[in-house]
Formats: sequence, C-alpha cells, structure tokens
Amino acid sequence: MFAAMRPSPRAGLLLVVLSLVIPSSASADTTVPPGASVQTAVTNAGAGETITIQGAHTEDVTVDKQLTLVGVDNASLTGSLTSSAAGVVVKTLSIATTAGTPVSTSGSGGLTLANLLVQRTGGSAGTPLIAGGGSGGLTLTDVIGINTAGPALSLTSAETLVQRATLATTEAASDAVDLAAGAAKLTVDSSMLIGGGSAAGLKVTNTAPATALAPPAAITVALRHATVTGSKGIVLDA
Repeated sequence: MFAAMRPSPRAGLLLVVLSLVIPSSASADTTVPPGASVQTAVTNAGAGETITIQGAHTEDVTVDKQLTLVGVDNASLTGSLTSSAAGVVVKTLSIATTAGTPVSTSGSGGLTLANLLVQRTGGSAGTPLIAGGGSGGLTLTDVIGINTAGPALSLTSAETLVQRATLATTEAASDAVDLAAGAAKLTVDSSMLIGGGSAAGLKVTNTAPATALAPPAAITVALRHATVTGSKGIVLDA
C-alpha cells in the first residue's frame, strides 16, 4: 500500500508568498459612455491612464496630465480639446467646433494625434484649426484637418511632426500651415498642405526681435514627399 501523501510545509509557504507578490490585473482605466462627461473622467483619472470615449459628446475638455484618450464606435467631441501637459495622446476621435480652435496646446503641453478628423465649420476668420503653442510639441499621424475660416495648423512653439496627414483650409485668404517666431522645427512627411486660393500652403514668419548679440532663432522646415498647394506655394518671410 502506498503511504498517504501529505503536503510539504514548504510548498504551502511558496503558495502564500506567490499570492502576496503577484499584482492584481485590475485596471484603473476609464470608459466614458454617451452622455457622460469626458472632462470629469479626465479630472478624476491618474497620470498615465487611458480613457476610452464612446458615442457623441458636446463639451470643452482640458487635459492637464499625461493621459491617452481613445475614441471607439465613431466617438466624437463637439467642442475644444486643450493639452496643458506633455505626453498627451488622442486617437481615433472626431473633433469639431463651429467657432473656436478645436485642438490646441499651451504651457508645457504636448499632443500626439493619431487617426483623427478635426473640423472647424464656422466662426471668425483667421482662427486656427490646430494651434501648437505648448513646449511639449505636436505629432500628427493620419490626421485629416479642415478649417473653413482660418489656417489648418498654426505653430508658435516647439517641434512638430506631420505624417500621412491632410491639412486644408477652404478660406481663400488663409494659409494651410503658419509657422511664427517661437516654433523650432516642422517636419512634413507624406502629407498634403492645402492653402486658400489666394494664400500659401506653408508660410514661415520669423518676427522674433534680433539684437547685435542674438539674431532671431532659426525655424527649421523639412519636407519629405509632401504636396504643398495654394496660389503662393511656400512663403518665407524672415
């Protein structure tokens, strides 16, 4: 007869230890259903979390911490989205306004936009669709941006990468992309910049004051497989 097998005390100890050190797989990420507030979810989220947005939402949203916002099921935001923190990512979302700037950065803000449709369908002439004023920079990948009354992209700070994107304005007097003093570098790869009928596809204006010891800071532009249209093409006003 076989002797009855008794569990080893050491095996039991090992199981206890494993149960203490294996972390829970539960996630703190948040889903915002239709009708709920995206801003409330952003306010309550911890840095580094992902917020999944479902359905249509009408509100202005300010992101002040490093978060990832992902739209699903044709999610949309009617209102503005502003990043004042670096490292913010927004994916697969439709953003639109009828007046102000739909997407912008400020302060130390930076944004990575991927697979977005951004539209501005009214409001004052000259108001940009996407405004990069934050020091964290901008990356636009697979973005379609259309402004009916102003430039599609206006940059006054940091570095910006535009790849596989279409940025257009339908206002005759507006440039597709404006770079002003403070912007450091623009790289456009495999993208289209479509300016107004009497404007430029890309305009660079460096009006930073110069002194005898400090000339204006340089703005670097790199175009790779880019199409730039508009009656004035590319304008360099330094």
